[in-house]
Amino acid sequence: MVKSYLIVGETGSVLVDTGVPDSEAAIFEKLTVLGVTFTEIKLIVLTHGHWDHIGSAHAIKARTSAPLAGHYREKNWVETGQTPAPPGLNLKGKIMMALMKLAPERNIPGTPVDIVLTEDGLDLSSYGLAGRIVHTPGHTSGSVSVVLENGAAFVGDLAMSAKFLRLTPGLPIFGDDIATIHQSWQALLDFGAETIYPAHGPVFSADVFRKAVG
Repeated sequence: MVKSYLIVGETGSVLVDTGVPDSEAAIFEKLTVLGVTFTEIKLIVLTHGHWDHIGSAHAIKARTSAPLAGHYREKNWVETGQTPAPPGLNLKGKIMMALMKLAPERNIPGTPVDIVLTEDGLDLSSYGLAGRIVHTPGHTSGSVSVVLENGAAFVGDLAMSAKFLRLTPGLPIFGDDIATIHQSWQALLDFGAETIYPAHGPVFSADVFRKAVG
């Protein structure tokens, strides 16, 4: 349903998002298959504070001892495990959100945010990556993306391409504000984004962004 991404750098690796609650076993299994030790993860980045992105942060942080980075606007969500439901941006999003509210309440362990991000973002060179964390609000006010110098952009829910959500890559069906999302898309293009890695769905070209904001 949702993706976590491992970005391998020269001196360690960065994990982007931690999936829904109880995802840690699947993530650790995949790391083992890839030959990545837990201590090689030097940073965990949360693209935003919704339950399907922070659900296993506590367990993964405990196992790897990696610091957790999240935006200050959503720090409280992560540390209390209490995350609000995002509003629907279209009819499908509104219907799906109404159905999700009927589901049993999810128990998410709170975990401290070690690196509190601001609108200035964060240079990742000290973690062995040529890139930075960029503040990209719109889906939530504290959403961030990881943009590498090679053009790879890990955007969380700033865009979606999963077929169960939308037929073609584009706007998320949940979020705070479409206009702000477009502004963040432009910001990512300005930072050199070429390939978009969403949390929901397959990778797609940043040309989708160019057409939308051009």
